[in-house]
Amino acid sequence: NRMCKLVSDAVKDIDERLSVHDFRMVRGPSHTNLIFDMEIPFDLGGRRRELYDAVRQRVRQECAHYYTIVNFDEVPRRI
Repeated sequence: NRMCKLVSDAVKDIDERLSVHDFRMVRGPSHTNLIFDMEIPFDLGGRRRELYDAVRQRVRQECAHYYTIVNFDEVPRRI
């Protein structure tokens, strides 16, 4: 729960329109993967790498042996 909250807070700090779902942790012998989907608005689709790097950096500050794996879900524009 602590890591899910950390990731969710990091995402919201970047942009209030972002959200996280399907969060899971997979432990391995050398590190733990934090795997989750990040829902992003259509207009941020070109900034995926920047968003990923910002979340990864925040997680690594807290726990150096945690790695992030992000699947992006782009929300279509509303007409």
